Amino acid sequence: MLRELLFLASMLFTDISKVRRLRLKPMTHFPFRGYLLLMWCGIIVFRRENRSRIVELMRSGEWSELLRHETVHLEQARRCGGWKRFYLSYLWQWLKCKPWKKPYKKAYYDNPYEKEAYKN
Repeated sequence: MLRELLFLASMLFTDISKVRRLRLKPMTHFPFRGYLLLMWCGIIVFRRENRSRIVELMRSGEWSELLRHETVHLEQARRCGGWKRFYLSYLWQWLKCKPWKKPYKKAYYDNPYEKEAYKN
């Protein structure tokens, strides 16, 4: 787990301008259970145990929707000026949605970054 966490942390220092397209990365511990995937610094991270579900999605029309959603996050990060600024801003917006007062999933969907990504 520590190795994966260090890898993810190191990605925050990568140059966003070098990301041309999202790529997939299977991991053992991330994203946390309950989440199928997440875009982290230009990489779509998924748990190895969900590989068959990812393959199913890639064969379906849902995959293009997921890619479009995650690509919007990539563009948002570019507008913010990089990964660190994007994730700090994302966290701030999520906290403004008061996840401790309402279900954290609602705070996720109320986040302006997610609203924009789901709209596209």
